[in-house]
Amino acid sequence: MLLAALWGTYNVLEMLLAALWGTYNVLEMLLAALWGTYNVLEMLLAALWGTYNGLEMLLAALWGTYNV
Repeated sequence: MLLAALWGTYNVLEMLLAALWGTYNVLEMLLAALWGTYNVLEMLLAALWGTYNGLEMLLAALWGTYNV
């Protein structure tokens, strides 16, 4: 009976460890998704900043043309 109780305890601990490992994997995937979202937003911001710089240069060229 003691052996059966120890075996059952081992099985419960094994299932608990599997549940914790699954939770860790889900959290890791969530973190990867958030990191990917951050990278996409960073690229979007870089594109917008490049657009702003391009428009600024165009405005400077037009202003220079006007001054000539």
